[in-house]
Amino acid sequence: MAATIDLYVAGTPNGQRSVVALEEMGLAYNLHKFDLAKGDQKKPEYLAINPHGRIPCIVDRSGPQPITVTQSWAICLYLAEKSGKFLPKDPVGRMRVIEWMFHIATDVMALHSAHGALQRSAPDKSSANIAWAEDRVRDALAYLDRRLKGQDYFAGEISIADLAFYPVYNRRRGLAEENNMENLTRWGARMDARPACRRALEIVS
Repeated sequence: MAATIDLYVAGTPNGQRSVVALEEMGLAYNLHKFDLAKGDQKKPEYLAINPHGRIPCIVDRSGPQPITVTQSWAICLYLAEKSGKFLPKDPVGRMRVIEWMFHIATDVMALHSAHGALQRSAPDKSSANIAWAEDRVRDALAYLDRRLKGQDYFAGEISIADLAFYPVYNRRRGLAEENNMENLTRWGARMDARPACRRALEIVS
């Protein structure tokens, strides 16, 4: 059967997040890989699909009418609902997963992105500001490390919270290893061992 999901993506953690979800959930998709440096995401044909001109974005044509979903975290939630995987059915378990996914999205990913922006794009690349931002990322990872003490995954069982964080961890694994975050490093090794996770990072490296 032909894939009904079109994925528009680039090799950033936000982009990789959607690929990890699709690969782990076993959903067929058509890959449209963009070169952000060339401005592929600003071309008129893509802006007609996603006026924001950002990646990732999916268009799912499997239902009575196509649905477009933007924002990688929303895409993960949508795909979990669609596939019935990596999101518990019971209300308490479901809320724990959503809670941790939102924590990673709003706290950890925001700090990761801010640190990267200071390094790459800030008009004044102050070494003090960059060091301060890295300290904030380190603190965020240390909290996740403490959360994982005595358990394998953020919400107990593996979930979309783990899948969504994996591309960020892949970029920050050196920081975790350098600071002896053993619980987080063990979590990373478990995720590394999942063929779909590794395949996803290779697809959009």
